[in-house]
This record gives sequence, structure tokens and C-alpha cells, in this order.
Amino acid sequence: ETIVAALATTSLGATWSSCSPDFGVTGVLDRFGQIAPKVLVAAEGYYYGGKTFDQLPKIKEILAKLPTVEKTVIVGYTREKADLAGVPNALHYADFVAPKASGLAFEQVPFNHPLYILYSSGTTGVPKPIVYTHAQVLLAVRSIVAAFPDIGPGSRLACWLPLANLFQRVIDFCAVARGAASYVVPDPREIECAVLGNDEPQ
Repeated sequence: ETIVAALATTSLGATWSSCSPDFGVTGVLDRFGQIAPKVLVAAEGYYYGGKTFDQLPKIKEILAKLPTVEKTVIVGYTREKADLAGVPNALHYADFVAPKASGLAFEQVPFNHPLYILYSSGTTGVPKPIVYTHAQVLLAVRSIVAAFPDIGPGSRLACWLPLANLFQRVIDFCAVARGAASYVVPDPREIECAVLGNDEPQ
């Protein structure tokens, strides 16, 4: 869903930014509060350490302090369709996406048009937004494709990086562009399961 949302954002000529689902309310607001987002795509929960964490109370708190958000799209990760009562202007991901793309067209933008906004670590104050252009991301993608020329249909890529990491997104796009599968794993012990197709993490 993250890849789909990011590519859809790109097709509109809009700018994409992301935070890891396990960020606290302050961590998200310190970042998104600086960029005035119009649409928020959020997972309703996540798994960590064998436990399930409900994100909806946190999402409601974040939205109360992000007045620029016009639409909220909730992705079902720990449950199919969570109760969205109290989440303003929200709908489920399945109800948001078109059942079949029809005539998808990418907005033509300048080479230096902003594509992603990432952030500094925040260790010396509020995280600073860092803008990456289409040119920078395109060159990064081409570099990875050149470094791994055998990536293609049937290939599986697994990378254990923070979900807001630019390199993770670039790897995802490389995999999709070459017909391969990209796996996001919350626990490095699951990488063998994803890459080798084993039933259980080793």
C-alpha cells in the first residue's frame, strides 16, 4: 500500500513524505506539522515484539493538530476494517483505491520538481525536512538497477530498514520496475522467511 500510495502521489505531481508507524504523536507532528499535508495515509495498527498495537487513538490525536489534512485513508494491517468512528474525513484503503486503473497518466514535471520530503534525525532539535527531487530519486534508482542487473521477474528483495528511509523506498521502486517482489519485514528474523519462501521465520 505504501508503494502504491507513493507512486500515485508521484503520478499527480504531488510530494510524498512518510513516518514509521511506530512514531509517537510528537514525532509525527514534529515532521508533518512543517509540511502541511493534505492527505494522510495511515496503518490502523502494527505488530512489534509479538504484540499488536492499535494506532487509531494516535491517528485521531495527530489529525486534531493537522488542520491541513482533508482526507484520511486507513490501511488495514492488523485488522481488515477497523471502526473509523471519530476519525475525521476517513475511509478505508479498499474504498479509496479504484478497482482497476483506467488511463493512468503521470503529470509531467521539471527534473528538479520535489518528489520526497524526508527528515533529519532530530537529535539536535526538531527534525529538519529534506527535499529530494525527481532527478535525485531517478539517479538513485538507476544506480541500484545498474548494481544489481539480475533483478527481474521471480526475484525477491528484502530490506530491513526504517519504513521512512529513502533507501527502502528506492529499493521498493527498483523491485517493482523490474517485475520483482519487495518485502518489508518488521523483524530481521523474518527475512529468511520472506526471501526463501519458508513458512516460519528461522
